[in-house]
Amino acid sequence: MEKISDFSETYIVSNIAAGLPLQELELLHNFSTQTASTLHGDPLVQTLFRTQAPQLGLKYDFLMRAVLALSGLHLAHYRPDQYDYYVSQALHHHESGLRGASSLIPYITEENCSALYVFSVLTFYTSLAKPRTSNDFFFISEHGTADWLFLIRGTKHILEATYVSLRKGPFAPLFASGEERHKLREEAARVSGPNYHYALCCNSTSLFHATLTKSAYTLLARATH
Repeated sequence: MEKISDFSETYIVSNIAAGLPLQELELLHNFSTQTASTLHGDPLVQTLFRTQAPQLGLKYDFLMRAVLALSGLHLAHYRPDQYDYYVSQALHHHESGLRGASSLIPYITEENCSALYVFSVLTFYTSLAKPRTSNDFFFISEHGTADWLFLIRGTKHILEATYVSLRKGPFAPLFASGEERHKLREEAARVSGPNYHYALCCNSTSLFHATLTKSAYTLLARATH
């Protein structure tokens, strides 16, 4: 009788041979169980990222790739012995997703606006967290304008063109939470002075929020208002 351990190994190998995308499944699992909880302090918004982003990604390939890219960088951070492996996967999905989404931004509709907006949010984090080359600067990459800077402009266009639709879409709670947090931050800034936003950014416990430097935060605020 075949031992269970032998059967398990045979089963795993046969699935790999059959083309089951185990690498992508690992990244998706990590996003849903770990990465999503680092993206926001509100449990309701965490749940939106954990459930709605992958679900919408089943319809829009570029969004699924943004999910996988961010998860890959997350795993690279916590598994330094496999750093190059996960970064390579992340960059592959990041670049592929960026190409797909960029081609759609001029043709944004009520149907695809939520996917494009969430893509821009996830990809902004990815662009800031991904490794830099010796030819990269914060605002300019070796390929020209930094992709995160391009995405900020794209996000502004998405918000201006479809804000009403976004407020009624699957990520509506994200906007409600954001508006409430904005009011609280503006009130705190009024009381505490101009250094409040920088202190808030630097004290964040989120892995990816921590990558937002003072310059990035200032530019993001200018581009989206």
